Amino acid sequence: MHSSSLLSGVAQEQTHLNRMTAYLRDHFAEGLNLTDLARLAGFSKFHFHRIFKARYGETPGDYLKRIRLEQAACKLLGNGNASITDIAYECGFSSSQHFAKSFKEHYGVPPGLVRDRFDWRTLLLKKFQVMDSARGKKHCLPADVRREGRFIKIPLIAPGRLNGEAFLELEVTDLPSYSAACIRLHTVPYSKAIDAAGQKIFLWSVSKKLFLRGGGQSMHALDIIPDEEGRYVYDVCRTVPEGMALDDDGEIRMRRLTGGQYGIYHGKFKTITASEAAIKKILIGWWLSSYFPRDRRPLYVIIYNPLAEDASRNWLVDFCFPITTLSSNHPNPKPQDLAQP
Repeated sequence: MHSSSLLSGVAQEQTHLNRMTAYLRDHFAEGLNLTDLARLAGFSKFHFHRIFKARYGETPGDYLKRIRLEQAACKLLGNGNASITDIAYECGFSSSQHFAKSFKEHYGVPPGLVRDRFDWRTLLLKKFQVMDSARGKKHCLPADVRREGRFIKIPLIAPGRLNGEAFLELEVTDLPSYSAACIRLHTVPYSKAIDAAGQKIFLWSVSKKLFLRGGGQSMHALDIIPDEEGRYVYDVCRTVPEGMALDDDGEIRMRRLTGGQYGIYHGKFKTITASEAAIKKILIGWWLSSYFPRDRRPLYVIIYNPLAEDASRNWLVDFCFPITTLSSNHPNPKPQDLAQP
């Protein structure tokens, strides 16, 4: 057989598998079995099972179960009115007992605890583990990144509109790294302490004439994994010229803001409450997407007209989510660049 024919066969197999993973994500709540999936893919049951596991690092059944659990976790965090039993059935589990057992096996905690504590830490750590595995790396192909402009679409949580019905488009950008001065907070995001720190570091940047020296951009950094008490490292930052050193030992410290490949949402909001709602929706969709990073780069919030400077206009921000794609032209940062601050 000619090599071109072999390549054509591999490409056709991959096309069928791509369609099947899309089908599973869209129909995860239905009563699917291996025989039905193989028939829909156009393969024998044995061949479908073999090539799916070889390609994705997990069986079709394991893949479907993981999708159901991630969707259920999304619903637990995003819909406080739905009962755990309702969520179990909505996500394709035969009973709430089966769901609770599967959820605890996967995440290490019962579903009720995730909801009660809004336990992002558990979910994010598990997602990092999945993405760092062989199957996670194989799931990161940038199939829907357009060659011109480069955009990705991630699920957007909305009542009754999960998985395939509501998406948000993020622009893929290679962010440079920055030197920044910051005030570090240990807080649940969007507390009043952030506003106070923002005003303080803005006044500091004015005193240092950063705006005349090629710096002064407001660029907050949120480290993705919260601690066991649910607190985040949230650095309220101002970019500074390279090589700048601090001349005092106050609460302002220096930090290197790591660059790399990011999906960026450009937002305009009249209130901080509106921005909080938007970032929560994007966070959950980003966590569900295959572009979730395999490293722990920060999430950035770039503020173009901070409230401390101009409270009369809309709040213009970029939410920047670290992403992973296997694109040789746009590599992710090297491991040595990913050190925690």
